Amino acid sequence: MLTLDTLIPQLQDLLAKSEEPPESQPLFKLLTQACYLAEDQEAVQAVEELRWRGEVFDRLRTAMRIAQAGGGNGLNDQGTGEAMATIRQRMQAFRQVLDTNPKLASDSLILLCHIRQSLSGIG
Repeated sequence: MLTLDTLIPQLQDLLAKSEEPPESQPLFKLLTQACYLAEDQEAVQAVEELRWRGEVFDRLRTAMRIAQAGGGNGLNDQGTGEAMATIRQRMQAFRQVLDTNPKLASDSLILLCHIRQSLSGIG
């Protein structure tokens, strides 16, 4: 859903190639709604925030070797058998990014605060 904006040109091409009238196609209805949503500044801002928060989470799960992207277990993934020292080193690097990035260092989201607290013992 977050990448729909990058797919709009391809979707428009699909509509143009179809022999059905555009108004009767579900794809047309989706594009119409996406265009309305793209004009809603609060929605655009929410999507951008979700994108960067997702990127932070992806970096965290990579550092911790849990909930692997594309894995079938989601957040229930037990991770890999990698050495704890390696995970600790990655988590320290992740923590440094949290502390030195002004956007992240001043973020008040509870999840980020919880991550900082839980990482304080690593080192």
